[in-house]
Amino acid sequence: MKILNFIFTVLILFTSLTVISGCGENNKKESAGLYDKNSISLDINNSTINWTVHRKNGKIQGTLKFSKGNFKLEKGMPVSGDCSIDMNSIKITNIADTTENRQFTDYLKSASFLDTKKYPDAVFSIRGIVPLKTPSKPDVNTTIKSSLTIKDSTLATGLTALTRYYPDSISSISKFSLNGELWNIPLGKINFGKDYKENPFKEDFDVEVYISAR
Repeated sequence: MKILNFIFTVLILFTSLTVISGCGENNKKESAGLYDKNSISLDINNSTINWTVHRKNGKIQGTLKFSKGNFKLEKGMPVSGDCSIDMNSIKITNIADTTENRQFTDYLKSASFLDTKKYPDAVFSIRGIVPLKTPSKPDVNTTIKSSLTIKDSTLATGLTALTRYYPDSISSISKFSLNGELWNIPLGKINFGKDYKENPFKEDFDVEVYISAR
């Protein structure tokens, strides 16, 4: 499974979700207000997922929204959590033609692909958060051990994120790539559009997860 470092988190995490932890004394001081809490909730109005699928001669971009999420805290630090992704919220942001946009969005929701009627939610679960003592990149300070469930497939994921702590909240950004075929959403088999045979989608797609919790 090809998982690459990236943002835009859950997510996942989801995911996504993606979520959270940090390192250093500054983070501990900033998160001092969280010590009185056993848990925090996902701020769905300030959390989102950006996705990009690639083709030979271009790409299609869009968004997904979270429906809910909660994270367990210990000593002001998140240690686990679950985030639900509303798969019916999927939108395409770079197809200007409204008819084509609606038709392709409907296809993504259909039983031929995401099957959102049967599987309305994806779930990004966090089971371990490890601060990086020596970050390899300036925009990464956390490793998140997690799993992602899409449709009827659940797979372990390992990703990195940039996490920041504030007096009463935490934010996290993660960027990574996933292979759709592993979650039973084979992008290469999408048969929508006039040129889908000559210009198929690539199986790997990019995800940017932005998470805010308070």
